[in-house]
Amino acid sequence: MVAGTIIRTEKAEPAESAGEKPTFLESEIPVVRGRYVLPEVNTNLIRHWVQSCNSQHDACRSPVLKTSRNQNIRLIDVQESRIISATLVEKYVALSYVWGPATKPSLTRETLSQCSYPGGLKDLMIPRTISDAIQLVKYIGKRHLWVDSMCIVQDDENDKKQQLTIMDSIYTNAEFVLVAAAGGDANAGLPGIGNTPRRISQRIEQIDEIEFMTAQAAVQEVLERSVWKSRGWTFQEVILSRRALVFTENLVYWSCQRNTRREDMVGKPFGVGLHSDETSSLWPLLHTRRTACRTSLYCGLARAFSGRQLKEEKDVIWAFIGILRLQTPGFREGFIWGLPYERLDATLLWSDSSGCRNVHWRNAYHSVSRKSSLYALSYPSWSWLSTNQPILFADECGGLIVSEVTWHEPLKFGDDSSAIYPKPISLKGVADRGEDKLNSSFLFGSTSEPHIMDYGFLHFTAQTAVLTLRWGEERSDSSDTSEEDGHKTDSDEIEDLENHWVPATIHTPNGKRIGMLDVPSVLFDKSSERYGEFVLLSSNAEKSSSEECKEVSAGIDCATINHVNGCTHIQSRNIMLIEFDGNIAYRRAIGRVGKEDWEDVETQIKTIVLG
Repeated sequence: MVAGTIIRTEKAEPAESAGEKPTFLESEIPVVRGRYVLPEVNTNLIRHWVQSCNSQHDACRSPVLKTSRNQNIRLIDVQESRIISATLVEKYVALSYVWGPATKPSLTRETLSQCSYPGGLKDLMIPRTISDAIQLVKYIGKRHLWVDSMCIVQDDENDKKQQLTIMDSIYTNAEFVLVAAAGGDANAGLPGIGNTPRRISQRIEQIDEIEFMTAQAAVQEVLERSVWKSRGWTFQEVILSRRALVFTENLVYWSCQRNTRREDMVGKPFGVGLHSDETSSLWPLLHTRRTACRTSLYCGLARAFSGRQLKEEKDVIWAFIGILRLQTPGFREGFIWGLPYERLDATLLWSDSSGCRNVHWRNAYHSVSRKSSLYALSYPSWSWLSTNQPILFADECGGLIVSEVTWHEPLKFGDDSSAIYPKPISLKGVADRGEDKLNSSFLFGSTSEPHIMDYGFLHFTAQTAVLTLRWGEERSDSSDTSEEDGHKTDSDEIEDLENHWVPATIHTPNGKRIGMLDVPSVLFDKSSERYGEFVLLSSNAEKSSSEECKEVSAGIDCATINHVNGCTHIQSRNIMLIEFDGNIAYRRAIGRVGKEDWEDVETQIKTIVLG
């Protein structure tokens, strides 16, 4: 539904007040009609949506992600105004909202005891969004609400770590997720609830005694413009939910597996649900999860998540871990630093797509507990988790990518074989609070399940070549001036760039230009030319079959052609610029060169450990 679309009102539907019940069930109306939107949200209408879904939709009763429900959590008892201990078996609503920079933690070790007594929350300074959520849950007849800032002890690292690891379970087991998409922080409130005002933008006109009104935009379109959509945690909070109740600046939407409802319409608006089309669904990618190529689905989800902002950058893995768990049936070998083992050839070919020329490596470490010791691991250069910018994959399906490397078992952190791993940074003071006793087994599944997340270095054998990199060759002749003319030289400009992406051309030893890629400016060290070592990762083939390269039927990947190394269908090569620090190589850039161009350079075979 496009914003501003004109629809006819339904005369049998009065302008319902916040305390009145809907005059009739929406399913009784064969066509879509407009409905008045009032300053106060009709909570009885919301109650009706929830009850209808519970009674009519079998699919909405089962969590999207199957998890253990005996995990210990805390909940807000909205009737007794206190924090209680519970498990995921309890019925509850989970809040998805934006903290904002000024929001202070509500639950601390100091306030935990007070908050546990009946009425203990009444003297607490609770942000408006949370207080409105408590009021709404009470209005619609529910008893329990989960909110991170009030159900996790914010100054207890042990409690935070334990709860962070089950955030996906918390949201997928909630009866529904309450999305607070209005405003930019936790004090924005839920428009139309309590004392939080909302802006009504509904125009009503009569033509020949027939009343018409304007409809608001579809939920997806509204969320695209929200601060909520830009936050990292909110991605899995809704994508793993069974149902979502979405509060925007001027309208409330209900989305489940089967239907989408909205305040300004009555009837069955298109019969679409939480995971349906691009305009009415919150997350259209999930709608195709049973039919899409597994690699394409993974890349689409990773791309949609990348670039989102996190208050604590070190939380990036936990904010995406539920998405990985959701995809484990398709990737039985599991994931290493967020990339699927079985499709490394395709998923290694990611690049920054933000258009920003600054280099944005994630300034954070991931803590891992091993053998009663706590380690902080830096994000590997080859994983897209290492950047906080939006990314793109060269080929999201990967069906025409032909591997050119021999993969060896990764050097996993914690194994005897990982002695080559650089010494991790210690987290001082954390062990004193008991975090070193955490069990990391939740990442690894059972013997019949894949590892959700491994940590380590990639290990492979491949062709490498030393080529020349030149910066500044793309600039026009008019910019090629001297210092005497008052202009800066190449070295001056590189020094001013600090660490920016700069376009560099790739040349063979005899000077032939064979490609171009963006590289961090710090690689040039005040010089516009340097040598660089490149690894041949894979080749790109055309979509043609032959006696040698046969087409294979579709399975968990798209129907594709089984190209063999050295076949005539190869068109180009995917290469990675690497830089060594001791015995460990690190990714610096990804590029592409022509098939013949790579064949013309002198190569050698190397076994590489990529960190």
